[in-house]
Parts: sequence; structure tokens; C-alpha cells
Amino acid sequence: MLRNRTLLGVSAVALAAILATVSYALYRDSRDQVTVSASTLAVMAAAPSPASVVAAFTPPPHSIAALPFVNLSGDKEQEYFSDGLTEELLNSLAEIDGLQVAARTSSFSFKEHPDIATVAHKLNVSAVD
Repeated sequence: MLRNRTLLGVSAVALAAILATVSYALYRDSRDQVTVSASTLAVMAAAPSPASVVAAFTPPPHSIAALPFVNLSGDKEQEYFSDGLTEELLNSLAEIDGLQVAARTSSFSFKEHPDIATVAHKLNVSAVD
């Protein structure tokens, strides 16, 4: 009983932290200055020009995909808990006006070892959580 309460409390704190992070990312001032190091500039200079890129990746500005939580218990019978947390997060994010949230089925297809850039591109989202 105490273990379930502790697990529920930790889950609630994690969910609140994720929601706060997403809210901050979505509503921060768009005029923030970006600092680029000299090594990054060198890599950018060596990269192909935008004209040579076939299709640029430009997702909607306020879009997100929430990837499934990982079951760290080692017990496959507890998988429902991590999946349930992810579903609750998706439901909460979907209630935010102006935010496009990738569907559960789409997000859950990247459950095993996701590459964030690939996930963002395939789901056409600007943020992956």
C-alpha cells in the first residue's frame, strides 16, 4: 500500500515536471538569442547549402510527440503503469489550446530505442518529450 502511494507520488511529480517543461518550451519568448560556437559554425559552413537539400524539415511550431515511459521495474506485468503514465501525459497535453500532439499509436510505435531526430521528422513535430 505504501509502495503504491510512493510510486503514485513520484509519478505525479514527474508528470508535473514534464508539463512545466513543455509549457515553458511552448510559451517562452521567441526572441531569445542563440549562441553558436566557432566549431558549430565550421560544421554549418561545411554542410550542403539549403538549395541542395531536397526537402527541408519544417514542422508546425507548436507540435509535440510524447514518447512512452520506460518500465524500469524489470517486471513485464508492470508495463501497464508506464504506458498509463504516457497516456495521461498525452491526454493532458491534448487539452492545451494551440498545441498539436502526435497520436498515441504514432508515439508508441517508437517505444524501442528511439532516435529523437528521426521521431521528430517522421511524426512531423517540433518537440519530442
